[in-house]
Amino acid sequence: MVGIDSVQCPRRERQDAWARLAELINPRQLDDMVREIDLAETPQAADMLLAGHVRGRLVVRIP
Repeated sequence: MVGIDSVQCPRRERQDAWARLAELINPRQLDDMVREIDLAETPQAADMLLAGHVRGRLVVRIP
């Protein structure tokens, strides 16, 4: 939720916002936005992030 200060927003409004997002977003699309990488891949991934070549999120698997 870019641009929303959810810390200061009343709980009920946050719940409503998250419920609305759950209606609008297809969970399968979220899977396409996440890529898991191994810890050893983080230096290369950092370079890719800084160069603007990564879309979505990277999740680092920690052994």
